[in-house]
Amino acid sequence: MLDKWTEGYGLAAVSISFLAFMEWIGVWTDRPRMPWLFTLAAVAAIALAARRLRRTREQRRRLKLGSDGEKVVAELLEPLRAHGAEVIHDIPADWGNLDHVVISPRGILVVETKTLSKPGGSPTVVYDGACVTINGSHPSRDPIAQVNRSVQWLGRLLESPTGREFPIRGVVVYPGWFVDNSAARGSDTWVLEPKALGKWIANEPVRLSAEEVRLAASLVKQHVLRETA
Repeated sequence: MLDKWTEGYGLAAVSISFLAFMEWIGVWTDRPRMPWLFTLAAVAAIALAARRLRRTREQRRRLKLGSDGEKVVAELLEPLRAHGAEVIHDIPADWGNLDHVVISPRGILVVETKTLSKPGGSPTVVYDGACVTINGSHPSRDPIAQVNRSVQWLGRLLESPTGREFPIRGVVVYPGWFVDNSAARGSDTWVLEPKALGKWIANEPVRLSAEEVRLAASLVKQHVLRETA
């Protein structure tokens, strides 16, 4: 990958060298000036640069939006520690990161954060137990399939050294959005506004002992340390 020097100073050096070369060609061959040729090239270069700039700004905006959403959810999850839960953020996986993992006596949750800009009106996320729609449209990437893949990956991570299956549930949260999940009661995967997560966890039965919570949390933390060392 080109570094910043190559992208900036290096590109400028190449461009100036090319212009100098063209000037010398004109001197040696006594050719007339060609302002329109260079003008067209400049216009094309400016158009390409503007397009790249717009893409870069949009990528940065999305990254900042996602980062802000994950910070909000992380803050909302922290109080769960007072109820015996372990909360771990940014767990490296085969394809990226798991945003958050909550390990509590009431089970293990893989929490996927989806931070979206809200349009005007009354924007709504609807979950019917199988799929998610956002203002009536399906997202480009299926969040249920995405979080289920994370659940399966975490299950393998915990089962490999212990030989046992842990109760793991996927959760997709949409910070700041109204989430209609009334048709999805009893679904294995939850889709929520993150402020509701604490109440949903509290309604679950106890599934893990304190020792099992510590064991699962230790395995996840060890994995994070190995991957980030």
